[in-house]
Amino acid sequence: MDRCYYEVPIECLDSDLLNRKDLVDAIATIIRECDVGKSTSIGLCGKWGTGKTSVINMVCNLLKDDESIKIVNFNPWLYTDQIDLTKEFFNVFSAALPGKRSEVVKRIGKKINKAIELMEPLEVLCESIPLFPLVKYYSKILSGNDDGVSLSDMKKIISEKLSKEQCRYVIVIDDLDRLDKSEIMMILKLVRSLADFSNTIYLLSYDEEIVSKAADTEIFKGSDYLHKIIHLPITLPETDRDAVVESLVRQYAELTSDSELDKHTSEVFRRCILPYVLTLRDVNVVFNRYRIKYELSKGNTHPAELLAVTVLEYSNSSVYKWVCENRYTLCGMRMPSAEELMNKSVKSSKDLYLNDQMSAEYIDCLSTLFPTFDNSNLHMMNRDELISEHRICHFYFIDNYFILSLSSKKITNDDLEGLLYKYDATKAIELLHGCSLINGKLGRLLEELSSKYSVATNLSIERKKLLSDLILFSDTYYTTGTVFPVDSYYYQSAGFFVKRYCETLPCEDVKTYLVGAVSFGDIVGQINAFWVIHHSDVFEEEDPILKDILSEIVERILTNDMGIKHLPIKFEFLMMIYAIGFINPDAAKKVFNNVASSKSKIIEYICAAREYQFSSEGLAFVIPDEYRSDEEISPLMKRWLRHEW
Repeated sequence: MDRCYYEVPIECLDSDLLNRKDLVDAIATIIRECDVGKSTSIGLCGKWGTGKTSVINMVCNLLKDDESIKIVNFNPWLYTDQIDLTKEFFNVFSAALPGKRSEVVKRIGKKINKAIELMEPLEVLCESIPLFPLVKYYSKILSGNDDGVSLSDMKKIISEKLSKEQCRYVIVIDDLDRLDKSEIMMILKLVRSLADFSNTIYLLSYDEEIVSKAADTEIFKGSDYLHKIIHLPITLPETDRDAVVESLVRQYAELTSDSELDKHTSEVFRRCILPYVLTLRDVNVVFNRYRIKYELSKGNTHPAELLAVTVLEYSNSSVYKWVCENRYTLCGMRMPSAEELMNKSVKSSKDLYLNDQMSAEYIDCLSTLFPTFDNSNLHMMNRDELISEHRICHFYFIDNYFILSLSSKKITNDDLEGLLYKYDATKAIELLHGCSLINGKLGRLLEELSSKYSVATNLSIERKKLLSDLILFSDTYYTTGTVFPVDSYYYQSAGFFVKRYCETLPCEDVKTYLVGAVSFGDIVGQINAFWVIHHSDVFEEEDPILKDILSEIVERILTNDMGIKHLPIKFEFLMMIYAIGFINPDAAKKVFNNVASSKSKIIEYICAAREYQFSSEGLAFVIPDEYRSDEEISPLMKRWLRHEW
């Protein structure tokens, strides 16, 4: 289906969704029946998006077959200055008149243009001259013109001739409020004094507040001036709320194929979307912005929450910017300042928001999207639900909602589906390795994958084994040197996949599988396997079988002298020392002393441990006593033990 991405006002009553037939009929009747001995002006007043143009279109469509009425459309915002504006007005109007009358109108247009040109040097003065003296001043300038006919006489001639005709001229001037101040004033002068001919009816649309402000002077209030110009001001009724909601939900359902709104989606609509989408124009503008964001982030965001963010961007750019800049704080990742901790006055996201003088009306919206914003909503958080639905309040997904600055950590739904059902071992390893090159992305991938895995009902045992083998860096799929680097997030998520496969095995086969899956040749793979199995919860922490498995892995590590010596003092080395110390503290000290045998190496070790935020309690024990009092090492040790990193 072809889709229109720009706003198109409706043309006829058959397309009207807001029940405006009675209003349109009433305006048409006024035009047919009003006394036009002098020019009559009708004003359609309303904010942008209230359907003023649509009402004008429907009125004109209703009158188009009436032979006694001639519609003249004049779009002032197409012209760049007052001279062009007035000249084109008289050109457009004269083109609609029959015979010689058009020539007379053209002549008056030329005279007015001449007057404006002559008065350009007096522009500053003119701004302070009231309207009626200004028109008289025009007439005075024109009194000595080449054909001897003054402006007032020419207007009188036109009015007399028009009054004898049966035709009424409806001059439509839409979007008056789009013009600048000087252009607005020029149009009002046209309507009131320069082109107020008999049998002419002006139908104007505008935002009364904008136009009144443009007409303000030191001499008179703009609103009073406007009331003198417009004889019949008509304020458009409020938009039919049900029609707006219906259009909003329909477009959302068509785009997302989500016709049934679940409890959370309904809550997001009620508290984050509907309060700020008030007109059909709002609906169209919001969905034009939403479509591109949805297409780019489909499968990586919650559709209703993405729409809420789009509405927030449209309705209040300052609040939207604040949310973008503080998005990790809103996800609960903010570290309190030292001052807050000392004063025991840790500020909540809501406190920070109000302190930054953000609008209070959006608190309900932000509390719905971010449970940590309002601590009373914390009970709503469910980790698996947040991840499986790609919710905005989880720091893994928050960047996806600000789609034009996507994080490099984006995980696609296709990749998740591929790992679960389609990718062979080679392609799966390629994806895992690629994710490992970006800090935190590998662990994030596994956490998202585990959420999808949890609800998968048709996953084969063979697929479960493949995923478990890949997680454990089995020699079946990896060779020495092909094991890629991981991080702490990896260990926290990887054990899930090992446990799920082990649950399919008889109890007596679990140990055999785990020991057999651990690499024999690659020390990095062995270290990784140790911590994955430790975090897998296949066994209770004190289960002797678990200790036997971990002890066998440590024995393999200890026999790999060459591999140990080539491990740089970074994440893998720290994890190895920690693993060995977990089973055999004396062996861990011996391995450490063999590798970090100098003062510089020990300093490098402490700095690396602090960089990766390793607990001092689990690693500091391997540092030899003779170095602990060293003038360089001692301060580092104290800061590490106090967790000052």
